Amino acid sequence: MTTPPSFPTLPGLGWSVHKRPTFATRIAGHVSGREVRAPLYYQGLYEFELTIEGLDSNGTWTGLTANSLQSLMGLYIQLQGQYGTFLYTDPTDNSAVAQPTTQAFGDGVTTAFTFGRAIGGAVEPVSWVTAVSNVYLNGVNQPSGWTATTPNTLTFTIAPPAGTTSAQLLAEDNTTNYHYTTQSLASQASGTKIVFAAYVQAQTRTACQLEINDGVTNQQVNANLSTGAITSATGGVLASSITNLGGGWYWVSMTVNMAATAAPTLTVLTANPVGTTNYAGTTGDGIYVAGAVAAIGSAAPTALPVWSTVSHATVSSAAITLPPATAITATFTYAFNCRFLDDQEDFENFMNGLWRVQTLKFRMVKP
Repeated sequence: MTTPPSFPTLPGLGWSVHKRPTFATRIAGHVSGREVRAPLYYQGLYEFELTIEGLDSNGTWTGLTANSLQSLMGLYIQLQGQYGTFLYTDPTDNSAVAQPTTQAFGDGVTTAFTFGRAIGGAVEPVSWVTAVSNVYLNGVNQPSGWTATTPNTLTFTIAPPAGTTSAQLLAEDNTTNYHYTTQSLASQASGTKIVFAAYVQAQTRTACQLEINDGVTNQQVNANLSTGAITSATGGVLASSITNLGGGWYWVSMTVNMAATAAPTLTVLTANPVGTTNYAGTTGDGIYVAGAVAAIGSAAPTALPVWSTVSHATVSSAAITLPPATAITATFTYAFNCRFLDDQEDFENFMNGLWRVQTLKFRMVKP
């Protein structure tokens, strides 16, 4: 989508400025005196009315910005009056700090969210996002894993998870071996995409490995739960990520394609140190695992059963603060995408090189 031109900054803007939130409501009356009402707008559309007391046309009135008349009149001509749109930055309403998206929490499926801003008790979509400085999941800044798309969409590479109601401790025994829990899915055809993800938190071990058997090879992702980093992945892993969700919890995800028709197995292993999964265990040491999901092909992720099959380890319910549904907030700036309300505008020249516009009206268009 092409970004519209911007309304110029005008030092000669005067008082007063009018800003009108506008709605449409269908009202059907009844002979009994009762009414049925239905809102026709999903969100209000703002109408603005400005008075511009000074515009410079020849560079004489530099305090009004040289040639500000040409900037405003040129915009009006460029847009052909009411035809085109422009971005208006309201000096009193143009930034949001740690504001929720209109769908405030992740559900483990949705990847695209609409930027919103709170005004009083309402949260409404913004018209056009001009810059994004920070995106947060559960209050933790996410420097990557997302993109902002015009006019007002925040898209994540991995869907923010929905939270969980239980967690388990995966604890190793004292043997020198691999310490893990595993479960299998139904048989899948070669080439089928498999996504495996889970909440993981360090207990005494500060590293883990997620694994998918693709019918031929164990494809692996190693995660450092101290630094919040993916340290390595085998060649068949198409994508992997780790997201800090606060409270010590990380959302670790990996994606592979089946290399042969088989039942994929999904495995979580403890590691000591990161990347080393075959070692002499210490009874009771381990990691917390919660909210594991799998997605097959293009289907939405579904919750996996509670882990029960183990090797050289135990799994047990953990009394620990659980990861909540992921709150999505952002810090950004925005503008209103607007159209002029008239196809004719009166620019008044009242002194040499000095112009004004008594009333300039424009209205936000629906995002």
